Amino acid sequence: MTSSKINLTAVTDDSTGTDINDPVAKLRHDEAQYLISLASVAVSTTGEITHQIHTHIYKPDGTPAAETQRMLLAALTCMETAEHYLRMLDEVLADVPDPGAPPQLADPDEPPF
Repeated sequence: MTSSKINLTAVTDDSTGTDINDPVAKLRHDEAQYLISLASVAVSTTGEITHQIHTHIYKPDGTPAAETQRMLLAALTCMETAEHYLRMLDEVLADVPDPGAPPQLADPDEPPF
């Protein structure tokens, strides 16, 4: 497995180094933070629900199938929600310029203006 470092620095005010001057960069940075937080909560909730399912299945007296299916549906919904947030985060990160990337050459079929 390879690791890559993600740089989400935004344009900052030189005097303080904390205020983001570019409103779009600030929006994208905030959006990335919120999306990873939401995805993390959704994954954590999925784990909590699947743990409950595990506990219910291994009970000596068992659990009604309808209750287990209800919990399973909740776990699947949380997992799908986490996937949705992670895909949205991928789109946000794709919009963040990569300072280490080689310059993009102009498409010869596109007009220069």
